[in-house]
Amino acid sequence: MIKIRFISFILINLLIIIFSVIAWSQNNDLMIETKIDSLSLEKTELDSLKQIEMNTVDSLHITSAENDSLSAEAIIDTAGSVLETLKNQLDEYLKEKRQTHRNLFIPHLIYKENFHLKSPFDPAIQFTKNGFTIIPFEVSNTHILQNYKPFFNTRCVRDNIFFIEDDYDLPVAFSESYLGLGDFDMNHVTATLKKGNILGIKNLHFEGDYIGQDGEWLGTREQSRNYNIHLFCDLNWGKIHFYQTTIDQKINPNVLKDAPEIPEKDEIKEWISDSAILFENRFINIGGLIKTTEIDTMKRKLSEIMLTKSIKNDNNLLTLTYEYFRNTSVDSTFNIFSLNQSSDIYRFHLGNSGYFQNEDNYFLSSELSMKIFKPISLSVKHLTRQETGYRNLEPENRAGAGLIISPSFLRMEFIYGTETFDNSHGYESEDIRFFEMSNIINFNIRSFGINLKRWMLYRDVMNLYLPTWQSKTILEVIYNMPYNNSIKLGLSHFYTSEYQFTCDGTDTIYNMKNLNLDAYLAFQITDRFEIKLDAVNLTNSDHLFAYPSSSELPEFHVNFNVKWIFVN
Repeated sequence: MIKIRFISFILINLLIIIFSVIAWSQNNDLMIETKIDSLSLEKTELDSLKQIEMNTVDSLHITSAENDSLSAEAIIDTAGSVLETLKNQLDEYLKEKRQTHRNLFIPHLIYKENFHLKSPFDPAIQFTKNGFTIIPFEVSNTHILQNYKPFFNTRCVRDNIFFIEDDYDLPVAFSESYLGLGDFDMNHVTATLKKGNILGIKNLHFEGDYIGQDGEWLGTREQSRNYNIHLFCDLNWGKIHFYQTTIDQKINPNVLKDAPEIPEKDEIKEWISDSAILFENRFINIGGLIKTTEIDTMKRKLSEIMLTKSIKNDNNLLTLTYEYFRNTSVDSTFNIFSLNQSSDIYRFHLGNSGYFQNEDNYFLSSELSMKIFKPISLSVKHLTRQETGYRNLEPENRAGAGLIISPSFLRMEFIYGTETFDNSHGYESEDIRFFEMSNIINFNIRSFGINLKRWMLYRDVMNLYLPTWQSKTILEVIYNMPYNNSIKLGLSHFYTSEYQFTCDGTDTIYNMKNLNLDAYLAFQITDRFEIKLDAVNLTNSDHLFAYPSSSELPEFHVNFNVKWIFVN
């Protein structure tokens, strides 16, 4: 049976490769780019500028002495030039923001409904927030990702998640809002406000974020009131940043790292407050952080001093970081040294990410690829990690080699190798063979666009706690219309073959074989407004990724979402 599935998988991917090559050739001939400038100044708008009063001209920083020497036509040209420059800067900011969101792809089985995240196997990933390492406390890594992803630009590099603030400094106010309503009483709102030169103070900039929810998630009533603030001043010698994040919510106890499944316990309280200051300059960045965390009845107070230095040019980047931590709750201190490096030299790409705390806590992920001709590269990857305390279902050592196919509109990566697991869960210490594949495809054919993200992991293992197969597929088909309007149809498919797990505090063994299928229909009205309808659990699964069967778990249901961007 395994051989048949493996052969089927190879045939499917060969078809994808053939289809992709055909689409690539068509794409070069048929792709058209429609870039309609929705904010361009029409001739009538230029005529109306002739009526601008002197106080409006003053707001564009044209002094009265200059006004005396300028003709009315010159004033109009200056005003139009300033507005055009500002519009171009805003368009570029939105383009980069959308591109960052589109490129985010985490190669782990993480299911998403609205902003909620769930995974059957908590991924062993490292987190950095505004340059400061996040030290997990009592909750899963998936839950940490859920807490911070709505607030930040999120990037994933070699099993490292980077939460990064915008340094938004444009003088216009920018707001972005999401509203979600569910037919099983799942309601949430996310709002962002950004403004440069606040209170009329030049080079003082502000960003504020809020997320609130009140509704059902996996059979538990949840409530959240979470905030994030970023205030920074851009000076001649560098920048001064102030960060403040508050997480205040009642949540499902299944997010606890040592109790992934506790179906009968009521909700628990999570409260996090972290404040940080960062002095950023071209020599060395210096930061300090104070963080208090309360999870149910557990509490931790943590303070940190951080030094980091980045060296970069067109083809190389090296970031070295030293962090000193003090845990005042248990009166202990520790240090973390970390690095992130990326280099492109001739035909070679080399990347390394990792940290070292002590001989019992360290992590290193490395990759090396070589182009054999333009769209095809050979790659080698290696990962090693050691962590005390909580152990998850991720390998301690991993090594493999593979192939990368990356023409302009797609990236396909295949890797074959071996893994070694910690034996605390009954794993054999011998190496386990694995095959991993990931696809990211984005291309247009005439008025249609297709976006595909696909990840698959096969392990040659009969261990009861690990499935042989894991896969997720996210497909979006877009029909593009004039003036940045479009209709989007999306499908997401998550699958694991059979495996077993137990709930803490019970002897019950659950046999799981997950298949979850969702779909959505979205209407984009210009590039600033979108209405979306989600159809969740189309197959009427009675469980969702390791959550035990429960009458409280929603079967097929519908969510309604609205997104809008406003610039003033």
